[in-house]
Amino acid sequence: MTNTEGINQNNQDSNTIRADELAALGEVIFTVGYAISTLATVLALEEDRQVERQEKIDKENMRKQIKDLTNEVKKLIKQINNENSRRS
Repeated sequence: MTNTEGINQNNQDSNTIRADELAALGEVIFTVGYAISTLATVLALEEDRQVERQEKIDKENMRKQIKDLTNEVKKLIKQINNENSRRS
């Protein structure tokens, strides 16, 4: 093997190692990107669940307020009817 052949072989080996290193780095970057994407999806789902829980609480509070207001209206109607019957 001549000196030139030895240098060419070293260059090829070096290029192969660089290509392998770049491929491995690419895989690591891909995996990290996939993990970030998965985390973002999980966070979005959790946010949706939180919104649903809050909407459920809000609806329940509105139902209670409507029930309380309905009872107040019934009391007022009863008071008005009682006052009208006293006047008659």
